[in-house]
Amino acid sequence: MSRDDALDYAHWLGKDLPSEKEWEKAARGTDQRRYPWGDKWDKSRFSYYSSGVLPQGPVGCFPQGASPYGAEDMLGNALEWTLSDMMLHDSSRSMGVVCGGDIVATQSTDPSKRLVVTWRNACDHDLTVPYVGFRCVKRGAGAR
Repeated sequence: MSRDDALDYAHWLGKDLPSEKEWEKAARGTDQRRYPWGDKWDKSRFSYYSSGVLPQGPVGCFPQGASPYGAEDMLGNALEWTLSDMMLHDSSRSMGVVCGGDIVATQSTDPSKRLVVTWRNACDHDLTVPYVGFRCVKRGAGAR
């Protein structure tokens, strides 16, 4: 799903995509933790490649990996679109920001470095691949 598709769907629900900063705060809380569950690497707390959950597992399969705000699946399951953009240093083109680290990252040589709540990447706004998803936020009074 492209970022525009994700944004259209969120708006249809009366919600929005989180900014990169909102996403990171939801994932790490206010104590600057490295992972949603704390600072110690623990591959049993998210959809890790060896867990057999490919490509993405249903939301809520790893409640022990929830963030301080109760947000689940912030790492390992899928990259997630944010509302934020970034300019590439070698071009004047604006790209969308994805956060989280997907299931592919768990196969890297040292996934503990790539699967942190501060990891982010730039993607074309129209990128549509199965390992990029999104979550919605509700802003304003009475947000749910």
